[in-house]
Formats: sequence, C-alpha cells, structure tokens
Amino acid sequence: MLIYLVEPYYTGSHKDWAQGLIDNSKHEILLFQMPGRFWKWRMQGSAVTIAEQINAEKRKPELILCSGMIDLACFRSLIKFKDVKITLYMHENQLTYPISQYSKDVYQEVAYGYLNYKSCLCADFVIFNSQYHQEKFLEACQILLQKMPDHKNLKSIETIRSKSSIIPVGMNKNRIDDFRKNNPITSQDYPTLLWNHRWEHDKNPELFLRLVRDLAIKGLEFGLNITNVSSPKVIGQLQVEFGQYIRFVGYCNSYDEYLALILQSDILPVTSNHDFFGISVLEAMYLDCIPLLPKHLCYQEHFTQPKEELFYDSYDELFQKTTSLLSSHNQTDSQIEGLPIKDYNWKHVITQYDKFLDNIN
Repeated sequence: MLIYLVEPYYTGSHKDWAQGLIDNSKHEILLFQMPGRFWKWRMQGSAVTIAEQINAEKRKPELILCSGMIDLACFRSLIKFKDVKITLYMHENQLTYPISQYSKDVYQEVAYGYLNYKSCLCADFVIFNSQYHQEKFLEACQILLQKMPDHKNLKSIETIRSKSSIIPVGMNKNRIDDFRKNNPITSQDYPTLLWNHRWEHDKNPELFLRLVRDLAIKGLEFGLNITNVSSPKVIGQLQVEFGQYIRFVGYCNSYDEYLALILQSDILPVTSNHDFFGISVLEAMYLDCIPLLPKHLCYQEHFTQPKEELFYDSYDELFQKTTSLLSSHNQTDSQIEGLPIKDYNWKHVITQYDKFLDNIN
C-alpha cells in the first residue's frame, strides 16, 4: 500500500514518530514535511503548502495519514486526490492544553482547539496516542460546543468517537536498551533527582522547585540533573539557589548525552499539569529511574499493572514519597526491578499501525 504521510511539524517526537513509521511499516510511506517551528502558523498555513507538494505527485496514494498539526478541512479541499481516505493522528490538541497565565489572547488559544475539533470531524479516521488523550479531548469538545449560542452540533462528538482508535507512539527502545548495556552506572554517595521535560508552564516546574526546596530544608542529601533548560536566565537562577545540589543543568547536545544523564539519575518526580503521552517519562523508566507520577494524567496506561507506590494525588503525598525514596536509596534497585512497563518498541507497536492500515481497504 502506498501511504502519503503528512507531518507539518517535523521535529522532536513528531519527527521520531514519522521516521519510525517509515522505517518499520511493511507499507510504502512517502513523507511530506515542513520544519518543526512556528506551530501556530503550521496549524493554519501548512495545509496550503503541503497540498501543493502532494498535487505535484503523479502516483495516487491508497491512504493519507496526517499529523494533527494541520487544518485538515482546508487541506482536504485543496488536494487533487478527492476520494482518498484520510486518517488524522492526534499527538496533542490545543483544547486541553493548559493556557499560560501569560497568554495575551485566550480566544486565539481556544480557536486552535476548535481547529483540532474540525479536523477530527472531517477525517475519515482518527487515531489518538492514548486513551486519556481521547477522553479528555472529547470532553473538552463537549464543553466548548455547549458554550455556542445555537446549533451546537453535540452529536458530532459521538461521530468523532465512533471513528477513533488508540495507537501509542512507537519508541526506539532497542537503542535505549543497548545504551544501558554498554554504559555502566557510576556509583554515587546519594541519589539524584531528574528533570527531563520541557521547562514550560504545562510541565509545572514551579512545583518541582517547591519540592526541591522542601527536601533541602528537611536536610536530605540528593543531587539534581536538570535538562531541557535552554534559558541562560533560568539556568543562572537554578545555579544560584541549588548550586550545591546540581550535577547537570542545561541542554544535552546529543541523544546519547541525554541517555547518559538519565542513567546517572535515580528518581523522577513528575509534576506536570498535563501530558498526552509522556515519552520522557518512559525513557527514564526504561533506564531504571523510579518515577513518581500524578495519578490524574495518562501515565497509568504505561503499565500492564500500575503500582500504587509510584503515583500521588497531592503535593504532600509527592513530598512524602520522594522523601521515602531518598531515605531508602540503597533499596532503589529492588524497587524498580520488575516494574510492569509496557513495551512501546517500534517492532511491537508497528503491528498495531499495520493492522489498522490493512483494515482500511
């Protein structure tokens, strides 16, 4: 089967997802992409640019698979292959993405969420990367449409649900496993806390900083590995306040450097307000870093059998569980051993994609 894969935001996890499909699927996949920057402009304008690219192709695809970073209604109206079915893959959505307190135009932010809703509605099929994502998005669509003055089109929510599937993001777990085998862990006198997420409001770095301050006040010994922080101002602030604890702060120059940083970390306190899937959490768990996870987000889906001790409902519970792990550092190996983590390796996940694609025609 010839599949046109459309990824208007070709960077990071979007790029890894697209390349993973190309490298692992039994189908022939032709990629149409744009650089991963200016996300708002990509959602609005990529439909025109990529439609032009596709219309220059002579071969007719049997399916078009689009990332959610596109105005699908506009795209569909512009391509010449009018009868080809289109599947939309939802990495994220803007309806449930937390709006920053610094946002200057809340209406504009909601408008991008409504664009996501319309794209799902006009797709033939929709794939979400987690059950949590699907449910939260459809709930948010319901709330949004209820606010409309008339012709609320509430039945459209079930229309989207009826054509939706859940297929997770694939990961190059083999590379992570090989790195762990070939790189020994350096012994440390006391454990290290890890931050390996974007330093942005939806990941709630303020709560992480509160936790670190409270642990320091309690007199506990620990180190800090903080990556994905590219702002010199933030780095400077961290070094001033937590200099004696920091083992690494900044941005890793390569994926191997990033994996090495995780390998030298012990505990991952996740303070996120929001996560559709959580690749950074899985990367840490695959390298035997013990996670502490907010119970209300997507992370329970990553386990075949979630362990209660890895989840928290409140800050007090997060603080208590982090304190306990720091105090029992010598037992961390036995605590992480045998965690029932799902295997999202591409060699397993690709069977779900290929089965889905086979059933379309």
